[in-house]
Amino acid sequence: MLLSDGISQLAQGAAALKDGTSQLATGGKELKSGTLQLKDGSTQLSEGMEKFDKEGVKKITDTLNGDVKTMLERLKAVERADKDYKAFDGQNDNAKGKVKFVIETAGIENK
Repeated sequence: MLLSDGISQLAQGAAALKDGTSQLATGGKELKSGTLQLKDGSTQLSEGMEKFDKEGVKKITDTLNGDVKTMLERLKAVERADKDYKAFDGQNDNAKGKVKFVIETAGIENK
């Protein structure tokens, strides 16, 4: 009986090995498919980030370093000139004066 018990266990082990090998093969195919999806997603993400950098971040940076920076420099120059400007007609060094400017601009319309 011992030999037949051993043969039975061997047969069961071989069947389990076959099932495990089949599961491993199926899992390998799923892993390959998932890896390809990951590669495609990574490529899309990389392309999207490049587009975002080119069309978003760089444009904002260029605007801030260009137009906005120039406008801020002009505003600072006006502020410095304002501090130095005391009177329209030239004032004595001993006198205190104050000047305010009112600037009228065109209205801003809602679109």
